[in-house]
Amino acid sequence: MSILHKSDGTTIPLQHAVSHFNTCLAPHLHIARINNRRLRVALFRLPPETALASTFALHTLSCTPVFLNDRWGHNELQLSLQTFPVSLLITTAVEQRLLSAVLADLPDPPALLILQNDGTFSCSSSPQSLQNALDLPMETCAVFFTSGTSGTPKAVPLTFRNIQVQSRFKQHSLRLSPTSVYLHLAPLCHLSGFSSSHAAALSHAHHVFPPSVLHASEKSQAQALLNFTRRTRVTHLVAVPATLQLLCDAAQDIALPDVRVVLYGGARADAPLVATLSQLCPHASVLGAYGMSEAASSVIMQEHPERAYILPHFAARIVDTSTGRTCKAGERDTIRSAGETVWPVEVEDALTAHPIVKEAVVVGVPHRVLGEAVVAAVVLMVREAITGVVTTLMKTCRESLAHYKCPKRIVVTEYLPRNANGKVSRADVRRMFGADRRAARM
Repeated sequence: MSILHKSDGTTIPLQHAVSHFNTCLAPHLHIARINNRRLRVALFRLPPETALASTFALHTLSCTPVFLNDRWGHNELQLSLQTFPVSLLITTAVEQRLLSAVLADLPDPPALLILQNDGTFSCSSSPQSLQNALDLPMETCAVFFTSGTSGTPKAVPLTFRNIQVQSRFKQHSLRLSPTSVYLHLAPLCHLSGFSSSHAAALSHAHHVFPPSVLHASEKSQAQALLNFTRRTRVTHLVAVPATLQLLCDAAQDIALPDVRVVLYGGARADAPLVATLSQLCPHASVLGAYGMSEAASSVIMQEHPERAYILPHFAARIVDTSTGRTCKAGERDTIRSAGETVWPVEVEDALTAHPIVKEAVVVGVPHRVLGEAVVAAVVLMVREAITGVVTTLMKTCRESLAHYKCPKRIVVTEYLPRNANGKVSRADVRRMFGADRRAARM
C-alpha cells in the first residue's frame, strides 16, 4: 500500500486519503452519474497530496479530473475554461479571488469548491448548467492542457488505458518498487508528474511531499530541499532540468546517496548538468524523457548522451511538414523555458499590441538554469522614442502573459535581420543576443 508522507510531516496510507476525499466530495458530485457520463471537475493549485488523493477519489465518483496549469494567470485560465468548460472547479481559499474574477467573465461558469483547512470542501457558487459538461466518455481518465500548435491552451483527454500503459512503462524504466521513495517535485498539472505519480502508486511506493515553503527558486530554499531529500531518504527524483540545476548549484558538499533514479524532462539537460547530477546522486541512473501530452507523456527515453529508445507502441520521426524532409536536432519554433513551452508568436503579439512597436521577434537563447530564456528584438514606430521603452514593454508583457512567457531581455534595433526571401532570420536574431549584452533584464 502506498504511503503519503504529507508536507506537514504526517503520514497516511494513500487508500485512506482517497477514502477521505471520496466522502468529502461525494455530496457535491451527486449529479455525476447522470446519463452514464463523466463529470468534468477542474483542479487548480491544490496541495499536491490533496490533488493526488482527490484524483483517485474523483475516479471512484465517475468524474474526470481536468488539470489547470498551476502557473497560469487570468488570461490562460479564462481561455482554457471557455474552450473546455467544466462543471466544478476545486481550489483553495487563497486562489478564490483570482478564480472568482475569471469565472465572472464566463457565460456559463462552473461551481467553485473551496478546500478548507480541515480537508473538507465548501461550495461558494452553483453552476448555471451542467449538461454541457457531461460529455466525456466513461473511459476518460484525465484531461491536461498543451500549448499545441497555436501557443494557446488546448485540452487533451486521455483514457485509463493511455495512463496505464505509460505508468507501467515508467514503473519498469524507473525501477519503482514498494521500497521506493518518490519525491513530488514535478507538479500533477504536468503530465510527467501525473504519470510518474501514478507509476509510484501502482508500485505501492512511498510518496514524499516537501513542505510548501520549500521551492528550488532560491539558493537557501534549494539547500533546505536537498537536506529534506536526504533526510527522507528519497530514491526517485523527477523534475525539469531548471529545478535540477538549481539543486546542483546549491549542493556544495551535500550528496544524495539514497537516490537511485533521476528523471528529467520538459527540456534538454546539457552534459555538465548530467555530470553534476551524477556527482550529487552517485548511485543514481540519470535518464531523460521526451514526450507530448497527446502521447500520455514520455515517448522517448534517453539513458545515455548518445543512446535513446522509443517506448513500445510508438513510432517516431521528426520531419518538416512542408517538405517531408527529416529535421535535424534543434529545428523547432517553440521555446522550452524551465520545462514550459512558449510559442514566440504569442509573445510577439503581446509586444506588437503596444502602439510604439512596429515589429517584434521572439527567440529562445541558451540559459544555464532555464534551458532556454525568452528574449525579444523589437523595431519601434518612432526611433526617437527609445527612452524607457524596454521597461514599458516588460510591463506590457507582464500584464498580458504568464510570467514564464515574458521576455527576460528585450533589445531595441533599427531593423530585423532577414533572409533572401524577406523572412526574419531567427538564427541571426539569436546571434544578436550573443553579441549584445546591453539588453535589459527583468
